[in-house]
Amino acid sequence: MAGTSPAMTEKGGAAALNGTSESNDYGATTLGVHGETTLFAGLPLIARGTLGWQHTFGRIAPKQTLAFAADPASTFSIAGAPIARDSLVAETGVDWRFAKNAVAGLYYSGSISDHTYDNTFKARLEVQF
Repeated sequence: MAGTSPAMTEKGGAAALNGTSESNDYGATTLGVHGETTLFAGLPLIARGTLGWQHTFGRIAPKQTLAFAADPASTFSIAGAPIARDSLVAETGVDWRFAKNAVAGLYYSGSISDHTYDNTFKARLEVQF
């Protein structure tokens, strides 16, 4: 970082860090199917589901170049956790319309790849007025 002004500067003595401005842009596309159906005739329960393949493009391994304030010419890079290039994504859930203007729902969503997995459980309450 010699000869350039840092984009971020910490305070705190020799252990403080200076960092450059770096872009870690990426994009993602998902190809799959989504469906929903009423579970039982006459009951206000709707099941929803999605299954797809997600592909991430761009810089999937974020990094940051840093230097100690005491020696700005000696730089080093820190790498973040990489984002999966390809993964299987799934979501399933149930909505219950318990009033004319109110819906409650429970959902699971997940993503699985070669080296990572992500699981999320969600609850939703929607009231229209």
